[in-house]
Amino acid sequence: MEYKTPGEVDDLKKDLLKIWNDKLRQAYRKGCSAESMCEQFFTLEPQQLKQAKTVDMRWSANPSEVQICMGAKVARQLSDWAVQGRQHLHNEYCEYSILRKRDQKGKMRPKRVQVTTELREYWLFLAMYEPQLLYQATTDVLGFEPDWVALYGMDEPWNLSVKQRKLAFCRQLAGHGNSREMIAEGVEMYPEGELNLHHALFMTHPINTLEDLFYLVKFGAKPYARSTTHGLEPATSEQIFRYCGSEHLGCRHADPTAVSMHSNVFYGKQVSFANPVGIYILSFADNVFYYKDRLIPKAWIRWKRGQEGMYQHLEFGPGDDEDIFLDDISINSGTTQQTLTGGYQLLQQLEVGPLVMIGDIDPIKPKDYIVLETSDAPIRCHEAKICESIQRLKMKYDEAHPLVRVAPRTMGFVD
Repeated sequence: MEYKTPGEVDDLKKDLLKIWNDKLRQAYRKGCSAESMCEQFFTLEPQQLKQAKTVDMRWSANPSEVQICMGAKVARQLSDWAVQGRQHLHNEYCEYSILRKRDQKGKMRPKRVQVTTELREYWLFLAMYEPQLLYQATTDVLGFEPDWVALYGMDEPWNLSVKQRKLAFCRQLAGHGNSREMIAEGVEMYPEGELNLHHALFMTHPINTLEDLFYLVKFGAKPYARSTTHGLEPATSEQIFRYCGSEHLGCRHADPTAVSMHSNVFYGKQVSFANPVGIYILSFADNVFYYKDRLIPKAWIRWKRGQEGMYQHLEFGPGDDEDIFLDDISINSGTTQQTLTGGYQLLQQLEVGPLVMIGDIDPIKPKDYIVLETSDAPIRCHEAKICESIQRLKMKYDEAHPLVRVAPRTMGFVD
């Protein structure tokens, strides 16, 4: 099986496509190496599935934990806080950057939001092996041509070795990505260049990675069961998270969605990624955005980097030639109306996820079921340790913005 590039965005030469596929299989093997049942129920060969069909695996793109911990108003405030919010909170495999411009009175206001679901690993792959395609991808997203220094920190990257280009690109745009190799080379978590900080080229949050995507699907691709008076039935997500010692993951959008895949495996199904592997923007409720009591113009919604149904970029908002800003737009869901101020509210209307397929396998043997006895009581997400980290982030925000304060709701209350 040969996977295409994410979103089918690039037509790679055969040797380069092989390198990308090797990276996919390496991530798959790493994710399955310690799992005795992994390959039995999770395969990287979708063509081998019997009676295969596409499964709806999508989740809300907005950060969940911050809203659970501190309420919707603080969630919007912190999530929209430039690189700090992005690096700490945007962990649902979707990141964004807010582009700000001055209005006619000289006031800085939010103009557009750039949203990305592109994998850091794919952009790093382009940076290492195909600088010209990297340049074109950057131009496609930005709408203007960058210089080579903005991408690599130097001119003429084609004169560097593959390893040198990797180091230069990580240092300039990608950060170390928790890579031991890059950390040893002195690469910081935040890149030195500002291009992917002021814009959203690709994802850089530590868990929005290819390996984590494989882990996410693998996590739910097991026949978890619970004993009932009617015999074995699929386990609840609460039981699974507690069994795996990852109770906090049940407080996100992505992980509970992935865990729900186990109900397919329970009934004798096998899971695989569809071709191509990637995270895509799968739905957008654009019919809730209004300008002067009318639906916004379609021209304010710009899809990029992917075939239809596999878009990986969205740029939302008025053009630079229009004296209109994000906060001139209202969100009308039918029951409530609010002013659009940034990316968090936009992501509440987006669903993202990979393309996943399931197919039949031989009936599962009784010995293969993982019978759980853990509690199925609701997870008390507002008591998760992540809330302490988010509270510290709120304190830093207040220190940086002494005139703008939003009191968090009582812990445990979700707006």
